[in-house]
This record gives sequence, C-alpha cells and structure tokens, in this order.
Amino acid sequence: MNQQQNPQQTPQTPRFKFLQELQNNSQSDNWQEGSGAKYGKLLFLIFQMIFYCILVYSFAFGNPKELGQPFDIDNSPCGAGTGKEEYKFAYFVNPDSEEFLYRTLCLKECPQVENKMAEADDSIVLDCHPNIEIASCDVRIQPDHPEYNVLYYDTIPFINVCAPTEKQRLQNVMKALYKPFTVRVLSDFYNSKLIFIGLALLALGLNFLIIYKIDDYPRLVIWIIVIIAILGFFGNGVLGLLYAKNLQIHGQIEQENKLSKEQVIGYLHSNYVNSNTIFIISIIFMLFGLIVFIFTIIWRKNITTVGQKAEIMNNYYLISQPDQDVNYLESLLKVFLSLTVLLAVFFMFILMALFYLFTTSQPKNEQHQLAFESFQIDIIEIIFFTIIAIELVLVPFLVIGFSKLLVINIIIEIYKQQILEVDEEYLRQYKLTLKQRSLQDCIGKTVRYHFGELMWGMFRLYIAFCSKPIFLSGFRSFISVCLTQKGFLQSAQNQLDYDQQLQNKNRKHYQGLDYQLIISFGVSNTCILVYMVLLLYSPVCLAIHTPPNQILAIYLFTFMISYLFSTLYGMGMDTLNFLLYKDLHEDPNRNYIGSSVQAQFRMIALPQISMPAQEVEEFLNNEIDKFQGFQENLN
Repeated sequence: MNQQQNPQQTPQTPRFKFLQELQNNSQSDNWQEGSGAKYGKLLFLIFQMIFYCILVYSFAFGNPKELGQPFDIDNSPCGAGTGKEEYKFAYFVNPDSEEFLYRTLCLKECPQVENKMAEADDSIVLDCHPNIEIASCDVRIQPDHPEYNVLYYDTIPFINVCAPTEKQRLQNVMKALYKPFTVRVLSDFYNSKLIFIGLALLALGLNFLIIYKIDDYPRLVIWIIVIIAILGFFGNGVLGLLYAKNLQIHGQIEQENKLSKEQVIGYLHSNYVNSNTIFIISIIFMLFGLIVFIFTIIWRKNITTVGQKAEIMNNYYLISQPDQDVNYLESLLKVFLSLTVLLAVFFMFILMALFYLFTTSQPKNEQHQLAFESFQIDIIEIIFFTIIAIELVLVPFLVIGFSKLLVINIIIEIYKQQILEVDEEYLRQYKLTLKQRSLQDCIGKTVRYHFGELMWGMFRLYIAFCSKPIFLSGFRSFISVCLTQKGFLQSAQNQLDYDQQLQNKNRKHYQGLDYQLIISFGVSNTCILVYMVLLLYSPVCLAIHTPPNQILAIYLFTFMISYLFSTLYGMGMDTLNFLLYKDLHEDPNRNYIGSSVQAQFRMIALPQISMPAQEVEEFLNNEIDKFQGFQENLN
C-alpha cells in the first residue's frame, strides 16, 4: 500500500500505526495515570514520610561534633565537649605502658619534639584542657608512680589523635586507636570531602570534554576512552599491588628511633587495613582489565559503531528547539549539570544526617575506658540507618531514571519535528496532527505523567523481580511508557517483543548501554588512578583510616556521574533505534527503516558500521535497495 491511496481509507501499515502513536502522544495532556503510577507515587510518598521523620529525630537529638571524636579521661569528647571546641586532639599522657592508655588529655596542637633529650624537659606546659583526673597541663615524670606521668614526646596529628612517632609507643597505643567500623567510614568521608569534590569536578570535566570532542573525532574519541579504561584497570591494579607491598613493609618496621610522617601513617594503615584486601582488589582490577581487553578485540567493530552513532546523536541534539534559537544539546547539558549538582548536595545532606544519627545514643561511661570505647550504636540507630541507606540508593536511581525518561521524551519530540518537516503532505492526507513540546514541557510531562511509572517500574524491576528478560532490558523498558499511555509492565513486555523481533530479523544489538559503560568505566578508572597515585606517593594528604572504602565510594560516585551524563547519548541511541524501526517506509515490496529522517540519522539503525560516515550516507541514499537490514514484507 503506497502513499497515493484514498484518504478515506485507513492504512493498516506499521508506519501509520506508529504515526497514530505519535499523534496520541501529542495529546497526552489528557492522559490518565494508571494504577502502577499511583502505586509508585504512594510507595514513594510513604517512604519519604518515614525518611523525613528519621531526619527530624536525628537532627533533634544528635550532635555531629561528637562523631569519631576521642574522649578524654573524664568521658568528655575532645573538640566537642564544653570548652573543648578548640582542643580536638587526644593525647596519651603515658604511651610507654598499655596499662595507662585510658589517661588522655585534649590538646590544641600535637607536640613536636626535635630530639630525644628534649623529652626530659619537665618545664614544658602542654596546651591542653585539664580534666578531673589530670588537673594540670605540666609535664611530670615520676618513675615511682607512672600512673601520674604526663610525658612530653614527639607526635604527628592523625585525624583527631596525636600519634607517637616512636615505633614502640606507636605499637602500644594501637589498641587505644581502634575505632568502630561506622566511625572509621564516616570519619574518612568527612576528612576526604575536598578529595571527593576534586574528583567529582574531574569527572564532570572529562564528561564535558568527551561531549565536546565526540562530534569532531567520534571513532578516535571512543577508542581513546576504551584504551584509557583498559589501562586504568591495569594501572589501578599495579598501583594497588605496590600499595599492598608498602603496607607490609610499614607493618614490619624494625627500627625504634623516630619515624617519619609517611612511616607513621603507613604503620597505622597497615593496622587498619589488611594488605590482603588491597591485594584482592588489585587482582580484581587486573582481571577486569584482561576481560575488557579480550572483549574489545572481539567487539572492535561494535566499538567503532558506538563512536559513529555517538556523533549522530550529537548532530541530532544540535537541531534547534521549536520557535527557539537554542538547540536541545545546550539546554540538556544545563539540565544534566543541575541534576549532578543536585546529587552532590543530596549526598552531602545524607552524610550530615548520618553524622547526626550516630550520635543520638548516649556514650558509654565506664571506668578506665579507652578514647574511642565510648561510642556505641543501639538497635534504633541500626534500623534508621537501614532506611537512610535505602534512600541513598533510591534517589540516585530516580535521578538517573528521570534523566533517561527525559531523554526519551526529547528524542520523541525531535522525531516529531523531523516528520513535520519531511512528511507534512502525508500527515495532511490522513488527517494526522502532531504537536511539539518544548524542553520545559517535556520536563513537566516527565514529572507529571511518568514519575509514578518510574517508581512502580523500579519497584517491579529491582524488588518485586520481573521476568529475567525485562530485568535485563532495564530502563529501556520505559521507552513505550513515554511513547504511549500503557503501564510499565505492558510497555516492558511490548519492548521485549519488539527487541526479539529485531533480534530475529536483523540480529540488532542496542548499543546505548555499551556507550554508557565505556564512558563510565573510562572516567571512573581515571579518577581512581589519580586517587591511587596520591595514596601511594602522598599519603600525608589523605589522612584516612581505610583506603579500600574510599576507593569503592569514589568509584561508585564518579561512575554514577558519568553514567548520568552518558545517558544523554546512550539512552538517545536506544530510543532513536526504536523509533526508526517503528517508522517503516511504505514500499510495495519491502519496508525500510526511518522514512521520516535524514540519511545521517537513519545510520543509527544500521548494523555494525565499519566505513566512513560519508560512504555510509552515500550507501543509504544511492544503494538503499541493496541494504539487507530490518525488512518486513507487507503480507
């Protein structure tokens, strides 16, 4: 059936049905929310009410200044107790014996002694805050009564403790330096905030650089990122092995004289971190590098295609918005940057909430307890922490999901614009009306009509466990949700059926996820490489307890930033593929992809591309009859 048929007759062709879907999408202001969307919003509302009640409780009864702080001998926290705000370092007055480690003072600054002879000077007065049992800051050396000694010795500041630089004394105080896991993790996050900010800015800069250069050198850029990802896996593995070796060396220092800052921090790390853990992480990095290298060789044509299609998506977004001089790419980058800032603020807010939450319970008050033994966690804090942890996972997924749905809606609107420009006569012939939306309208539509389905779909995907194929299709299951009024499960099943149709007829492979993984691994590996170099060669600037926790947190954080930005092209590729294959050219014998868009955009629906862009476009324009891509008989 061709385009010259009687307008009174309704053609039952795939293309006409697709255009009807676009027409219904244009009238989506009258959509009614399905039960899934209502359930999703209800679940989200209930969970948020519980979450904010926990926040009120935490902020009302917690004191974050006490978290991770050492307590002196009268059970008052250094740096947080009354009158002790400036005295934040715990000082062991007699580190020569483990018996008297409970005797501590709070100091403003850690003492630094040039030589051993100076330690015998009993005229020194420490800059301390006296307490009940140690009423004076004078140095006292009483061999007959060591329980009353207040020694003067060389130290370095390590987070909130004055760590001795003499190995024997350092070994003696290790028992008193033990902190609960929760305290170590939160303390490390607090003390590494500048590192997180710096690496987040690095990840943002790399993502903007990729978007800026992908248009000029698409295949070169994507291959550079793949190579960086592979080298990053191997580089991080090698640096991790070197760090594990250093931990073993620092843990076996034989000398008893004064240790350097690097040696003290290395010794502390060797006691907080098992070198075998670092070794295992390093091996995992190298194994991933080997696996990625093998698959890169096998799928080298596919990687080249991903780069080519990224350029096509870049050109697609450069189309101007209706009645505006601004293109979609410029506006979307602002939206995605805002979402990234929102995520960063959210993470800071969650960390602050945890700082308050874990100080709501009363500290232990026992006789002769060590500096960090006062901290305790009760069952209420554990329950509340679980809910906050769920929120910490839920919100990033929602932000990424929102960005994907927004991209889907934008691609649909650009496709409408292409149809209006190319097929106006066809639309008039069959009385089809398409209405375009601006970016602001797309954001409103995504929030109003799709947010509930996003919540419900995520619940079915990751908690209620949909069928395995739907689970593996992930966020691509939402494409039909945005195009039609159907609920998540029906749309996901339709998408699954369509994917299977493409696989059977064209062996089609969606490449949006490939692009996102390439970008995310490349950027994250680069950020971790920078962190590992600092950890290995400048540990003094990273005064933390457990580097493995930091490595995991930084990897996830930078990966999420890159995954969010790569959604712009990755989800766009998959959505445009879907629309192109639904918009079939009506030919008496065959149907061909994407009759409403230019040749350069139809290329995105081709199988593996291994030729220059100009040749592919010429191939589409001049040799379309030889193309054995997605074809379907009208019968």
